[in-house]
Amino acid sequence: MNYPARFYNGVSAKAFEVNCYLSGATQELIVETEDEQQLRFSFRELRINHREKEFILLATTGTTRRIIEIRNAQFIEEFLHLNRMNEGNIWYHRLLNAGLAAHIAIALGVLAFCAGLYFYVVPALAEKAVDYIPLSVDEKLGASFTADELFTGENDSLLSVELNSFLREMAPELDSRYRITAISDDQVNAFALPDGRMMIYTGLLEKMDQQEELAAVMAHEISHVTHRHSMRLLCRNLSGYLLLTLILNDVNGLMTIFIDNAHQLQNLSYSRKFEREADLSGLALLEKHQIHPKGMISLFHILEKENDISIPGWMSTHPVSSERINYLQNKIKTAPYPGVQRTDLEERFLNIKKLIENDN
Repeated sequence: MNYPARFYNGVSAKAFEVNCYLSGATQELIVETEDEQQLRFSFRELRINHREKEFILLATTGTTRRIIEIRNAQFIEEFLHLNRMNEGNIWYHRLLNAGLAAHIAIALGVLAFCAGLYFYVVPALAEKAVDYIPLSVDEKLGASFTADELFTGENDSLLSVELNSFLREMAPELDSRYRITAISDDQVNAFALPDGRMMIYTGLLEKMDQQEELAAVMAHEISHVTHRHSMRLLCRNLSGYLLLTLILNDVNGLMTIFIDNAHQLQNLSYSRKFEREADLSGLALLEKHQIHPKGMISLFHILEKENDISIPGWMSTHPVSSERINYLQNKIKTAPYPGVQRTDLEERFLNIKKLIENDN
C-alpha cells in the first residue's frame, strides 16, 4: 500500500510530494518521486525523530540527512509492526506515547529502584568503605565532641584514675587511645567515642557487685571502638557524600563532611548486628584474659531491669532482651572456658566501690 508523504532530499529546503511503500521482506522504506524514481532506505538507517498519533517524522542517519514526513496512522502502525531493525528506537517512542497509567507505573518503578540503591546498596557500600578510612579520622571525630555535648554529669577524676588502672591491668596490651572517664550521674549506662574514650556513669557502677561485670562493660565498649561501629553508622547515614568524596580521593573533604555532620551522631544507635558483634568480641576479650564470662550475663541482667534509662541516642544499645541474654548463654555453653580469680582486678574493683560510697 502506498502512502503520500513529504520528502526533503537533504540538498535543498524544498519539500517534495512523494509516495511511500513499506517492504517487510527487505526491511526497507521505498520512496517514489513524481518522475517515478525510487529511493530505497533500509529500516536500519532510519530514525524516528518525532511521532504523534497520526504523524511521524523519519530521518536518515547518513551524512546527507534526508527527512520523510507522513501523516497517516495506518502507516505508523505498519511501520512499527514491520520494523525489526530499530526495536530500541521504536520502543523509546512507544514509551513516549504510552498512556498516563503506564508513565505512572514506570515512574514508580524507577523511584523504587532508586530508593533501593539509596537506602540499601549505597549505605552498605559506604559501611564497607570505612576499612579504607584512616584511623586518624576517628580520632579527630571523637575529639570534636566536648563534655557539654555528651553529658550533663560531672567528671570524677579520682574514680577515673581507678577505672583506668583497672583497664590497664585487665588488658595491658591496649594502646593509650583507650581511656575511661567516670561521670557522676545516676544514669545506668556506658558508651564509647570513636577515638577510644569510654564514659562510665556512676549509676551503672553502683549497680555492680563483682569485678567481672565491670570487665564485661569495658570489653563490650572496647569492641565497639575496635570494630569502628560508630564510624560505620555515620558513614551509612552520610553514604552519598562519603562515596563521592572517596571517588574524588579527597580525605580533607571527608573530614570536613564528618565534622560538619557530627551532630547526626546523636541520632544514631547501634544496630542489632553491631551489638551482637560487640557482645561476642567482648566475650573473646574476657576469655583472652581469663575473666569469667558470668560477668557479661549479670551485667545484662542489670541493664534489663532498667526500663527508664535516659541514654544519648547515638551511643545507646538496643534494649537488653531475654533473647540477647539467651544467645550469650548459649555461646558460653558451647564454648566454655575456665575463668580464674583475678585478685588484682578484685582489689581495683573494691577501691572503685569505696570511692563511690564515699561520694554518696
